[in-house]
Amino acid sequence: MKLANNKKKSDMPYKMEPLVPIPSYAPHDTLTAKGYEIPSVLIKFEENFELRCREIIKNGKLDQYNKGYMDGLICCIEKQALAELEVQRAAHNQRMADLSRLRAGDRIKAEEKLRQVEKEIQTVKEELEKIEAVYGTVKGE
Repeated sequence: MKLANNKKKSDMPYKMEPLVPIPSYAPHDTLTAKGYEIPSVLIKFEENFELRCREIIKNGKLDQYNKGYMDGLICCIEKQALAELEVQRAAHNQRMADLSRLRAGDRIKAEEKLRQVEKEIQTVKEELEKIEAVYGTVKGE
């Protein structure tokens, strides 16, 4: 008798699709916060669930219809998984704050570069006007 649904790793619902690359021109645009993951304690629990059930039934002299024989273990695993998710959340929030500061710095650098380029364009226009004043406008361009 099967107690757990034996799925292949590729059939698991937490498998992520590959990301699609998006072209970017800012130095830190491709950096992102790591996504949340299924806590490892839950993955291990799922992998060993049937074996644990069989051991408890065999060694505990219980039957498979006893509602409470896994409740304590499941409650403990749940608390561990929630603690692991809380650690991930804190890391995620810190990474988002770090990325926000990086991108603010990137924006300042880009705006400064834009000002320099606009200034250079203005200088070139002024020089071109001086040359045109001396030599005249070139026809056909």
